[in-house]
Parts: sequence; C-alpha cells; structure tokens
Amino acid sequence: ESINATSTESINATSTESINATSTESINATSTEISPSTMITSDALLDLNFDTENTNQTNSTTLQLDGNDDFITIQNNSTDVLSTFTISGWIKPDYSSGSNEFTIISKENSFILSMNNNIEPEHIAKFSIFDGIKWTYVESNSTIQEQWTHISTTFDGNYIKIYINGKLEAITELADTVAVSVDGKLVETQVDTIYSDHDIVIGAYASTNNGSPQLQNKFSGEIDDISLHNSIFDEQTLNQIYQEQFDYYSSLGVDLSLEEIMQQIIQENALATNSTDVNPTNSTVTQLDLVHETIEIGKSVMWTQTIELSNKTDGITVELPEDAEITQVTTMEQQIQETLYNAEDQSKILSDSMQSEHSEMKFKGIMDNADIKENQINNLRIENSTDPEQYDTLVAYLDEIPEQIQQDKPTKLLVVNNTADQLEIKFETPAPYVLEEEHSTNSLYNKTVTVAHDSTLHYTNVISYSTIPEDLVSQGITFDLFWSINSTKMNVTSDPRFAVQFIDTDDNGIIDQMQWIVPQMSEQEFEILANIVIINVQSYPEVGGTWEVRFTTNGTADLVISAINGTTFGESLPDDLNLLSIKCGEDTIQHQWVNGSIVIQNYTCNETGYETSQVLTPGKHHLEFRFGNSIGYANNNAFFVSSFSANLPLGITTSDNGDFLITHVNYDRVANVTSGGSENWNSTGSSLSGPTGIAVNSTGYIYVADTGMDRIQILDKFGAFSSNFGTQGSGNGQFLTPMGIAIDSSDNIYVADTGNDRITKHNKDGSFIEAYGTGFGSGNTQFSGPTGIAVNSTSYIYVADTGNDRIKILTPLGAFSSNFGTQGSGNGQFLTPMGIAIDSSDNIYVADTGNDRITKHNKDGSFIEAFGSFGTGDANFDGPTGVFIFNTDNIYTADTGNDKIKKHDPGIRSLSESLSLSDVVSVVKSGSISLTESLPLDATATTAGAISISLTESLPLDSTATTINAKSVSLTESLPLVATATTAGAISISLTESLPLVATATTAGAISISLTESLPLDSTATTINARSISLTESLPLDSTATTINARSISLTESLPLDSTATTINSKSI
Repeated sequence: ESINATSTESINATSTESINATSTESINATSTEISPSTMITSDALLDLNFDTENTNQTNSTTLQLDGNDDFITIQNNSTDVLSTFTISGWIKPDYSSGSNEFTIISKENSFILSMNNNIEPEHIAKFSIFDGIKWTYVESNSTIQEQWTHISTTFDGNYIKIYINGKLEAITELADTVAVSVDGKLVETQVDTIYSDHDIVIGAYASTNNGSPQLQNKFSGEIDDISLHNSIFDEQTLNQIYQEQFDYYSSLGVDLSLEEIMQQIIQENALATNSTDVNPTNSTVTQLDLVHETIEIGKSVMWTQTIELSNKTDGITVELPEDAEITQVTTMEQQIQETLYNAEDQSKILSDSMQSEHSEMKFKGIMDNADIKENQINNLRIENSTDPEQYDTLVAYLDEIPEQIQQDKPTKLLVVNNTADQLEIKFETPAPYVLEEEHSTNSLYNKTVTVAHDSTLHYTNVISYSTIPEDLVSQGITFDLFWSINSTKMNVTSDPRFAVQFIDTDDNGIIDQMQWIVPQMSEQEFEILANIVIINVQSYPEVGGTWEVRFTTNGTADLVISAINGTTFGESLPDDLNLLSIKCGEDTIQHQWVNGSIVIQNYTCNETGYETSQVLTPGKHHLEFRFGNSIGYANNNAFFVSSFSANLPLGITTSDNGDFLITHVNYDRVANVTSGGSENWNSTGSSLSGPTGIAVNSTGYIYVADTGMDRIQILDKFGAFSSNFGTQGSGNGQFLTPMGIAIDSSDNIYVADTGNDRITKHNKDGSFIEAYGTGFGSGNTQFSGPTGIAVNSTSYIYVADTGNDRIKILTPLGAFSSNFGTQGSGNGQFLTPMGIAIDSSDNIYVADTGNDRITKHNKDGSFIEAFGSFGTGDANFDGPTGVFIFNTDNIYTADTGNDKIKKHDPGIRSLSESLSLSDVVSVVKSGSISLTESLPLDATATTAGAISISLTESLPLDSTATTINAKSVSLTESLPLVATATTAGAISISLTESLPLVATATTAGAISISLTESLPLDSTATTINARSISLTESLPLDSTATTINARSISLTESLPLDSTATTINSKSI
C-alpha cells in the first residue's frame, strides 16, 4: 500500500524512524523548514525530507524503497498546472532489484524524473515532460553509482535541463506540438505549460487505466530531500545546495567489510534469540551440541543433537525445530546405550509384519504424536507448548546454542521418559532451495539467485549452485559471483570463504554450472554476471552513415574486434563496414590489423569505449568483441534512407500510379508528390479542415479523414472533390474528430472515430454498416482516442489505441481479438502510438509517436524490432504520426516534427509487376524467372552472359531469324538438326528441339522482338546490332536475366517469392 499524504500544502515528513512505504499510516504534513540546506525558498510546492529534526544524528532516516510494493502517493493540487519549476533531491539506487527503470518522482501525463536500471544506456538519469501528445526527455551523461547522488531538473517552457551533483549535464529544447484549436483545426503550439490533475508519486509511475492507477517502474534504494519549486534554480544555486549537503549524505550508510557484516549478522541473531519470552529452566545440562552434515541445495538436512547431563535423570524434555522429522532417539546410562527409536529399524519391522497390506508404504521419521502412536513407541511424546512449568522433567532449550536459531520461528518439545545421563537425537529438516530470476539482455548476462530455506535453524555453509549457459562459456565469456548484503554488492568470486567453483556436470568438456558455499546465513541473494558489457546504441544506422558501438571492460587484456557471420571490414564496397576510430572516452586508441580483425594489445580503459564505423551496405552486420577470455557481440540492421520536405505531414499513402499522397494538416489539403518531393497536384479548394488519415481504394479514389469538419472526404485520383459522408455527432454515420482511415480488399471503409472512441465501417460510397467499441476506457472492447487503423490480408483490423498506449486487434467481424503493448519505451511498449501499417507478410509497423521511433511486430503483436530515435537526421524522428508500407515493403513515414517524408529501404527487393520501366535490375545467384504467355507484347528481355533460349515448335515455319550482318536462316521443316544461328560474339544457338540447355544467346542494345504465338506468319526475328529475343515458356528455371543500358523485364506472377533484384550502382527500386 502507499503512504497517502492528503495535504495540499508543502509536505515535510518529520518521522524519526525508517519510513516503510508499505505502511498504512500517512505522512504528517507540517511547515517545518528542510535542513541542512539554507537555499530552500518559500516557493516550494512540495517539500519532502524524511529526517528533519537533526540531520547530524547517528541514525538518520531516509525513504527506503524495495522496488516491489513501496511508493508514496501525494495529493497536491498546486502542481496541476506548471509553467516553470525545479525538482531537486538525493537518491541512492539499489540496482540489484526493482524495475528496469527507476522512477524517483512523477506525475501522470505531466513529468517523470527517473533513471535506467537494466535498460540501455544503463544507470543514467532521465527527465521527461509530456506536452499532451508526446514525451520529450533529457538524459544525463554521467552514470549514477550505488551511492548518494544529488539530482536536479528544471523546466521553463523552452528547455528542460538535468543536473548531477550540482553540475549541468544536458539540455533539450522543447519542440512545438500539435493541438486542436477551438474551431477544430490542428495547429502548432509552444509547450509553455503542462497540465495534469493526477497525484504526485514518489518511487513509481502511475498510469491510469479504467479509472484505476497501475504502478510501474518502481524505485529500489533510498530517496531523501525531494522538493519541487515553481521557480528556476540556476547552476550556481544547485551547486551550492549540493556542496552544503554533501558531507551529510556522504556520512550515511558507511560500508562495512565482509568480516564485519558476517560478525554483525551472527551477533544480531544471537541477540534476537536471547530475547525470547521463554525463561530457561535451571537445569543440570552440562553440554548441548547441535551439528549438521553437509548441507546442499535440494537435499534434506541431517542433524545430530547431543545432550550431556551432570547426573542421571528419569526423564528429559528437549526443544526441537517444529519442522524436525525425528529419525533416531538414543539414551545412555553409565555407558549403556539404548535406542528408543530408529526410523530405519522400525520401518523394516513394520514392513515385514505388514508386507501384504503395506507393501508400498514408506516409513520415515516421526513428526508428531500420531506418528509415535503409529510406530508403537511408549516412552516418547511430543508437546507444542514451551512453558517449562507444564513439565516435571528437565528441559533442554535451543537457546543454549543461539547461533543456530532463527528468531520467531516455531519449535516443539520431545519428552523422553527414560533414565539417562546422555541423550542423542537425530532428525531431518527441509532442504534449502534457490529462487532464480533472469535479467539478461542482449549484451549482459545477469541472473539473481536467492538461497533460502524455511527451517527454524540456521543453515550454514550451504553448497549452492546455478547453471550457466554452455554457449556463452564456449565463446570464452567468464562469469563473476556477487553477494548482495546490506545494500552493498560484493564480488566474491575469488573469496576463499565462498569457494566458488565452475563444474562440468555432463562431462562434455564445457562448464555448465557455478557452485559456491553460502557461509553463516539464513537467506541471501547472489547475482551472476558476465564481466564484459557490449552496449549497442545505434541498431538501425543509415547506409552511408556511422554505426557507433559502446562497450566497457574491466582490467587489462588484449582487445580484438572481428567482423563475423559474413560481415567484412574494408574501405569501400563490396565490404560492409569502414572502421573510423576506436576510442577510450575522448581519447583515440591506436590499433593494428591482424587477419582482418582489429587488435589492441594490453587494452585498459576506465571509461566507456567506442568503436565507430561507416556503414557501406544495407542489411544486418555483426561484430565480435573479445577482451581476454570474455566475448560480447554487437549487431545492426542498416537501411537506405532518403527523405524530402513536407510541411507538417500527418497521413501518408500512395496513389494508383505510385506517387505519394500526403495530408498537410496546416495547409488543409492533400498533396500528390513524386518520390523526389515535386508536387503534381494538391486539393486546395476541396474545403478540407485539418485533414489527417488518408487511404486509396482499388479504383484510385482517395478517402481523407477531414478531422476538423467531422467527416470523410472522397476525392478522385486527380484530387478533385467527388463526395463526402458524415456529420458531427455520435450516431450512426456521424463522427467526432475522425483521424484514421483504412480500406479492405472489398473496398469497405474503416474509420478511427477518435472523439467517439470507436471504429466505424462503411461501404465505398460512405453508407454506414456498423460500429465497433463500447466507448471510452481501457477494457478489451473500449478505446481511448484511437487514431491509426489498418486491415491485414485476412481482414483482421489493427487499431492504434493511442490513449491506452497499445494496439488493439479486432476480428473481421469487429469482435475483440487481443491487445498488445503497454505504456513505456521498452520492447513491446508504446507512448501515444498514432500510425499503423501492414506489409505483404502481415507484419505490423507502428508509428510510436511519443518514443520517436517505428516498431515492427508479428501479426499476433509479438515484438520483432524497432528503429529510430529522437533527432533531425534521416535515421531519426521527431513525433512520427504516419507510416505506410509500399508493395516492395519499403517503409515510408510521415516524420511530422521534422517536416519530412522518409523512405527506409532495407536493400532487398521482391520482383513484381510494378517494377518501374526505367529501373535497372540484375537477378543474381538463384533468382529464376518464368516468362509465360502473359508477358506484355511490348515487354523486352535483353540478356547478357549465359542465358539459354529454346525456340519452340510454335515458331511459324516460314519465319526467319537473322543474325549480325543480316545473314538469315529460314526455320523450315527441312532445317538440319545441326544447323545453327550465330549472333554477335559468335554465340551459337541450335534452333531445334534438341537445343542444349547450356546454349546461350547474347544480345546487346535496346531493340526488342516478342516471340509469342501471336507473331505474324511473315514476321522475322533479327538480332542485328543488339536486337533482343523474347524468352519463351521453355526458358530453363535456373537461367538468369541481367539487363544492361537500363532495359526492363516484366516479371510475372509466377516468379518465386524468394527471388531478389539487386540494383546497379546502388540505385533504389
């Protein structure tokens, strides 16, 4: 539960005890000034210091959050409207637990001050502002360590800034955003004020769904002295605050040595046990020993408890753990031993005497009196009370050995009615176990292992183990073991007390298990890490641009960087990457080339390393970083990127002739432009108002979401007005600020009726069919401001449910199918997604507007990849709103904030009928072409190289084929089987049915002849000076066709789907 402070005044927590955010008590709101800083002024809208009475006291209080259920919610109306403000506070993160992102302070749909935990770049601070459409953020350059750090941020309507320890680290300028004006138009506006009526949350971010806040990104560690002021603090002021408070926070949480920590735990356990409410009885116990055999994960623990008495007694009561399963009780009187109970013997006796009836019964030890009765033992009984006054016999308590007992754990008493001066009891307790959580990323192996048990007794020197991946071990990656104790993470891999070993459990020669000893502990957490980190910060670079890989190393070793899996280094094509530099921080490192790899001997760097290359080719590239025995990998997927300017584009599609159709929201029009950005026509005069979504049907008609007029406008293929449908309202056939539009294979129209939180379906003339959605909300059948919409090949409907930060999938009948996506910036998360498109394989592309990127998903919504980040470059975005996939699977985006239309070209082509006649195509490797009778009569096939042509029986008998110098051969029935026709370069073709499959015809030039069945009987086929020959149905499937001098080939529907077309001189197709 949260601590809920309801005061709207400045809040100051004065508790002198450790504040646990799961408490149900509220923080007392007072007007006490925060100390020790003298810089806190009266303009504070929020002031939280968790220890104000004496900042120099020994046991000072901070807000301690465990990263699971701890946070504080504060109702503070004075922060609902913010135009300028400063946030300041101290943090000490604990990276061993908590979320992937740690939220320090936040206000839903207003601001977030946070830091990265397990997402890249790790351990940096981030301040984000929401302008109503998208989030804008600024990140620190420094990484935050697990120590007290002062962090501050400011917002003034123009810039957001972030300060670490009183020094300015980074600034981000706030771009104009898009808003709906009072007359319903979308206009650009400056972000000078942010609004939100949600609560402030300390230690988490709240996202409201269906009226209920969902907490995420919870902080793990300590927070103190959080303040929010409605004024701007400059760097000098923030540095002064930091300097004044530095000594105080440096004195908190002084680290103890490993020996001090272990001794402290033993002492605390002993102290806690000695404070038991059970009063020890004055006894004649002279010695009480409790020892265990080797303790190992997953195996019951065997104990032997020995009690020696000063003299003989007629009976004794012994305290045991409640979970003890007694296996043997033995007494001794004057060296005469008597076994009162032995589980193995009793099991054998009962099994023999009751074999037929209990042949499958397994007799173990005794837990309670029912077991004693069943085993027919007369001089033993078990009691649950630990009150010594209830027993006439001597009681031997476990507090005689306090280092073995856990506080507040249950026990039981075994009463032994037998004369003895010594007693030995053997028993078992439950096996210890491990709880494992995987936190690995593509660049870092990270697994937490909690060693635990549920027994009353302390388990010591527990043999623990955990598997490690053989594939990483075989690559030379080494692993370290860290012990998390008292908010400190210690590397104990080489500590002899933990005796870390690496085991090959299956004897295949590869280590697959880490084994270690847990010392004097009850429950402890460990972390297994690989000791090299490769941070791939630019996964989708532009061809011709740069790819930068950041990496960190520990110690000194040879660094070897190799291109692998087909990737090559070189200075020019056909190689993939051109190395530009290797750096440690800002310093360039000299290197040498050895067998195609980059080698730096005795590399050591205490800063972040950088490897930067120029990308020469499209597609995926792979690098291996080998540091000593450790290995890491970096990968990318490069695109050809081109763009042209378009003022504030929102929607994008293509016309039936392949030109772009763009909605210009601020010009109130649709424009038809070429791929170079030249405008063919626009719809000025068609009475559009703030148009957004756009789509084209099978006959070329253009459908536009006329958002400001609450209707759909229909234009012909030249942009002239045809008709419109819809009026303002919420009834059938009415709209309220519709923003998205899509058309299915039957020319039905789907509209994202944004203001009505629904989807409507219409015939191609606009007549209403039905509506989907039950109104505003976050339920499965509800929407929150849907914008983008698309329909796949099987008529499933995909909707960008913008306000809910997710994509909703509907069946062809409009019923709910599923959702994917949550709010955030991780894989599979979105921030105000607005555009959506589907490629030829039914993959989904989302314009993730608030995250300034495009994400790709399988048709079920599972995440595949993402590309783009905030910026103005061709590989960057600023609030992309529209995305469209052309039939070659090129990705086109409306980069709204950058006023551009961008084309992302993966460099691989599907050969289709829409190939431009002016493009140059080479089919290489195994790309086969079947040229059927449907080949257009004016199409040309120009071969070069080794293309074989079979001239079939369908050739008219009186036709002639003329070679260079006009020497013709009549193709008659009497033609000898060995006759040949020779073309330029003396390439011979046998013109009979026996034509060899390897025969070739070489042509050049640009004069074409179609040799089809419709060829007139008196036509001739002449190959003079570069005449071409049509390739008929008998062309071998493994033949290749290569065009030269820009001649085109019409590739029909029978072309295999895996054929590729490669451009010459990198010209895009």
